[in-house]
Amino acid sequence: MSTPDDDHPAAQSVASPPESDFRNEDKVYNDVLFEALLEEAAREVAERAVLVQPINSIKLTRFKQYLTLDLVLNPNLTLMAGSNNSGKSSILHALAVWEFCRLATTMERGGVAGLHPNRVGVQGFSIGDDEFSPINIPSLKHLWTNLKPGQKNPGQDGYTLKIGIQWTTGIGLKNLTFGLSLANDRLFIRVDASNLAAGDVIPRIAFLPPFAGISAHKQRVSGAVRRRRIGEGLAGAVLRNLLLDLQQENVRKRLVLRN
Repeated sequence: MSTPDDDHPAAQSVASPPESDFRNEDKVYNDVLFEALLEEAAREVAERAVLVQPINSIKLTRFKQYLTLDLVLNPNLTLMAGSNNSGKSSILHALAVWEFCRLATTMERGGVAGLHPNRVGVQGFSIGDDEFSPINIPSLKHLWTNLKPGQKNPGQDGYTLKIGIQWTTGIGLKNLTFGLSLANDRLFIRVDASNLAAGDVIPRIAFLPPFAGISAHKQRVSGAVRRRRIGEGLAGAVLRNLLLDLQQENVRKRLVLRN
C-alpha cells in the first residue's frame, strides 16, 4: 500500500550514470589540461629564445676610468660622442670583457648552466694574462680604476670589478653580471648576479677594435692566435686567415655537393 509521499516526484528513484562515464569525462578533462600545459610550455620556450632588445643597459663598477656607471641604451641604435679620454672606448672594452667572461665561464663550468643563479657567488676560476684576449692592455691590473684591484670597501670580498648587462627577451628582462678579482697575477672570474633560466637567450657581443695589422705577408695561425691579435687591436692581421678559411670551406662544401 502506497502513501501520498511515495507518489511524490521527489520520492522517485533516479538512476545514476555509470561509473565509466565519470572516468571518461575525467580522462577527457585531463587530456585537454595536459595539451594546454604543453602548449603553454612550448610558448614559454619560444618566448625565452626571442631576443627583443640585445642590450638595455650596462652597469660597471671600478672598470678602467669608471668607478661606477649605469648606462641605459636606446632600443635600436646608440651613438656615443665625447672628447678624447672621455670613456667611449672603455664602454666598448667592458662589453668585450663581458663577452669573454661569458664564453670562458660556459667553457669552464660545463655550459650555460654555469651562468644560472645557483652559481652566483661561487668561487671563480682563474686565467693568466697570456690567456686574456678580448682587449689589449699592458697588464691585468689596467682593467681596474686607478690600477688598484685590491682596494676593497668594508665587507666587500676581492671581486671588486663588476661588469653587468641587462637585455629583454620574450618573457621579460634578463641580467648577467660578472665579478673579477686579481691575485698573484691571475684573473679570477665568477658570476656575481644572474636571473637566467634554462632556455633563456643570451646576447652575443662582437667587438671590432681599430682596424690595423695588415702586412705584405701572413702566416697561417690558429684560432687562439687570431683572437689574441684582435685583442691587440690588430684585426687586419687575421684577415687573410679568415678569407682562406672561407675559401677552403667553400671548396669542401662544393665537393660534398658534387658527391
